[in-house]
Amino acid sequence: MRRGRPLTRLMVAGAVVALASSACFGGGDGDGDDGGGTPRKASSPGGTLNLLMSADFAHLDPARNYDAPSLNFGRLLYRTLTTYKAARGKAGNEVVGDLATDTGTTTDGGKTWTFTLRDGLKYEDGSEIKAEDVKYGIERAFDPALPGGPQYFQLSLANVPAGYPGPKKADGKGLDSIVVAGKKITFKLKKPFPDLSFAAAMPTSAPVPRARDTGAAYDRRPFSSGPYKILKYDRGKTLSLTRNTFWDKKTDPIRHAYPDQVVCTFGVEPSTIDQRLIADSGQDRAAIAFDTTLGPESIPQALSNPAVKSRTISGLDGYLLYLAINTRRIRDVRVRQAINYAVNKESYRTARGGRHAGEYASTILSPLVPGHREYDLYKAPPRGDAEKAKQLLQQAGVQTPLRLTMASPSVGKGVTQAVAVQAALKRAGIEVTIQSVTPELYLDTLGTAAKMPDLAFSNRGADWPSGSTVLPPMFDGRQIRARGNSNISLFNVAAINAEMDRINAITDPKLQAPEWGKLDERIMKEAPIVPLIYNAGIHLRGSQVKGGYLHAYYGQWDLVSLSVR
Repeated sequence: MRRGRPLTRLMVAGAVVALASSACFGGGDGDGDDGGGTPRKASSPGGTLNLLMSADFAHLDPARNYDAPSLNFGRLLYRTLTTYKAARGKAGNEVVGDLATDTGTTTDGGKTWTFTLRDGLKYEDGSEIKAEDVKYGIERAFDPALPGGPQYFQLSLANVPAGYPGPKKADGKGLDSIVVAGKKITFKLKKPFPDLSFAAAMPTSAPVPRARDTGAAYDRRPFSSGPYKILKYDRGKTLSLTRNTFWDKKTDPIRHAYPDQVVCTFGVEPSTIDQRLIADSGQDRAAIAFDTTLGPESIPQALSNPAVKSRTISGLDGYLLYLAINTRRIRDVRVRQAINYAVNKESYRTARGGRHAGEYASTILSPLVPGHREYDLYKAPPRGDAEKAKQLLQQAGVQTPLRLTMASPSVGKGVTQAVAVQAALKRAGIEVTIQSVTPELYLDTLGTAAKMPDLAFSNRGADWPSGSTVLPPMFDGRQIRARGNSNISLFNVAAINAEMDRINAITDPKLQAPEWGKLDERIMKEAPIVPLIYNAGIHLRGSQVKGGYLHAYYGQWDLVSLSVR
């Protein structure tokens, strides 16, 4: 999962997955909190929760939703077969039934899975949520006009016709491998998939009534199966949610739906978000920074003021921030290795907030992902090794200056980090032209293979506690797509693809995890990316926002637990 606008805020995104409890700077809030955690007693419903954001969501269509802010926010609009607990710390990584009564059952080692829907499930118009709608929602995710979402169901289901375009373009025909019988929905898979309970927590399993499917336009107005529905959406400016009066808390073990309304304001400069929340006045007292963390210039001001510091939480969030190298355009591994030596991780981290931004990275898997193993192939100091980079470029027969293009978001940390890396590469004889991309278009740009420049900043977090949700989406060449692509390095090595298949066939997670760690190092020998930092950040809220904690899976404020006093 990506973290979203990775470089203005930190994904994005699975999304994206923090797999351990985060540290907390903040203190207690009195009558509502346990020191930044879940409410000690039931919060009173009411009020408006304000989300201050640097950019609009990448996608809200559940078929396309695949970055952390959109995944987190999507829980307010729609429900999935399973979901993650709304709980502080490691408990937030536990998957439970959502639309389904449990996390699914299998009797053949994970090749066939059955889920049973709860009673009393309703859409925003009061109509019944049916198993057929879950089936339809998964089938429409095959439509090539709806790219960008997770591919677990698409890659796992058995007997899918070649080029299946989704039910709308297949004359209404669905898939035989998804069988509905009353409230039961059964999935028949190509091979055992013990982790389907986790995959079912992705938005792909959200129900979509066939009659409400508007194709690509569904992105602007998903039909609500959750506690809120869209009241008004002015793309790029504001999004307002109001209550879905047909949502019944008795059917929902996760969502609290305390506020009466949730209002997103897009296009706010990250530094402005910081200052508004530090000032804590007017409506901003009931606001959170949702797609940004405190910027470098705001951190000293916030942490030196006890009243502001008590409204912050922080910690590692399970994401790796990295510089992707387009292996189709930079084919010589020595050039890619030279870039690994040349990058100054110290100046990059400083541009993102210094030590509060995270820890220097040398691996693909975050320390919070099972199977992570410590190694450093290149052993360059944090400031980089320009001379070693020059030697490798010379060995590769490259005439300097080598001219490359590099994409980065056009606001906030996206600007400062790009300048920092540009300066470091220049010292090694690499001249970089920065391509600034607006945050709301950033993921789609990187995910379009033909638009991917030589270099680009990105991030990745596990979709659930397994390297299988990090390494294959990032580096399996068979998963490269023209649009909605997660393998943005366009890396395709047959032997590594085969090794992923071998590891994925290991059904015991304890035996599988160390194999992903070994493959991590093998991939880095090919240098398709530059690991930069294991991400952390400081999240700030207004004084009237209660029930705040950093959710282990989303790496953000847990939206479904927040209330407004």
